[in-house]
Amino acid sequence: MVAGIAVKLPLDEFFTTVVPPAAPIFIWSVREFLRQRDTADQLDGIRKEAMALWARAIAGQCQDDECRAKSREFQNAIFARRSTSPLIFPFVYPLLRDTLEDQMNEGAAARLAEIGIIVNSDGPG
Repeated sequence: MVAGIAVKLPLDEFFTTVVPPAAPIFIWSVREFLRQRDTADQLDGIRKEAMALWARAIAGQCQDDECRAKSREFQNAIFARRSTSPLIFPFVYPLLRDTLEDQMNEGAAARLAEIGIIVNSDGPG
């Protein structure tokens, strides 16, 4: 598309020679964007429900059996989302792994701190 604009193609030639070959990649990009956004929204909903359960458990408002069953439901929902979600490109994972692992560890440390377990770099203490 940029090449067509750069060589100043007339509008009719632009739409007959440049747009049709670019349409499939454009359509795929939009579809992929929407799928990724929907997946992220669904996982965010699961995360919010899990945090609400965590708050109830800390407050003692959740019986062991109920918390265990609800936790299993969250695990099942996460697994279902992962098994049906689009995969990321293989080269993306190594780029994001360290940052995402740090976020995960910070989140786990924050949850443990909420119940009085202090975590240092060597593990729980």
